[in-house]
Amino acid sequence: MTSDLPAPRLREWAPSSHIILHGPDVLSIFTFSPMVIAMNPDVSYFCEARVFGKDPLRPIAKFVQEDIPLTGSWSLASSEVAARCGLDTLENYIEFHAGSRTFAPPDDFIVLQVYGHYASRDGSMEGHIPSGYIYGSSRHTRRGRYYYENIPGVRIDREFQPFALTVNPFVRNTRMSVLLVEDGRTIYEGPWLPVKAKSVLRWTLPPREVREKTGTVCLITRSEEKTSTFVGMMHASTGKIASLDHMHPFFAALY
Repeated sequence: MTSDLPAPRLREWAPSSHIILHGPDVLSIFTFSPMVIAMNPDVSYFCEARVFGKDPLRPIAKFVQEDIPLTGSWSLASSEVAARCGLDTLENYIEFHAGSRTFAPPDDFIVLQVYGHYASRDGSMEGHIPSGYIYGSSRHTRRGRYYYENIPGVRIDREFQPFALTVNPFVRNTRMSVLLVEDGRTIYEGPWLPVKAKSVLRWTLPPREVREKTGTVCLITRSEEKTSTFVGMMHASTGKIASLDHMHPFFAALY
């Protein structure tokens, strides 16, 4: 007797996390191109974007593009998302799920990333950042009690000051805190801050930590769950974003 049930799929395509920014001074565009990672020309691909507000179970907007060829691409602009949501500004969690409806991942790399392109409207800032892994792919993040990310060379002077945007891609709340390290010494240890489910938390440098002389430190975040953090530099005199980059997790292994 044969079963009519389809054979089980050993792997499934996994989602990835990102942040969408939109406002009077900044915009963002997200681009998905299968050929960045995928190599099967005989199937088509899809990309789904979900933007979240206060409810981690119900997105405030959803966008889906089907039948993307291997050499094709799909873009989603923050202006389109803002119009759909009826909002003038966005600093929200956005989740992408990309893959193929008919083709399962052939190996452990089950995430097809989406690239976020950020720019200021006056052309003074650009940032190009891949979406973050929620789970999937053969990588193990070093952790003790917490998960850690870091980025070196952060200025904390009167001209430029850092801010951090921490993304929680899970449906449960978590906590994070920021540390500043200089010459092997922790010169600042921030309080634990709550990060709600599927949301973005903004951390800014406390005024008392601003220095008169130009210098750089290492900015480290620690969290109870595997969050993703983006670090930007704010031009103090104008209040505009001067740069935006992603942080780097501490890896125990990458294979």
